[in-house]
Amino acid sequence: MQVKGACDGLRVIDFSWWMAGPLATMVLADNGADVIKVEPPAGGEIRRLPPFPDDRPHVDTGACHLALDTGKRSVV
Repeated sequence: MQVKGACDGLRVIDFSWWMAGPLATMVLADNGADVIKVEPPAGGEIRRLPPFPDDRPHVDTGACHLALDTGKRSVV
């Protein structure tokens, strides 16, 4: 039996770019919403926040991005 989240069936388009928005949409995604994050071609600002593994900045490895953008789809 598959357990449904409180937001199952909800689609959210995420245009946010700073902490409150990504955190709110992360909670929605964690509760079953289909979150689609819209980012500029170079990636959103949250991707540039440290810390980074081995202090080597990369848009795909920042801790803030990995924590807050989990469970979301991304489009440019």
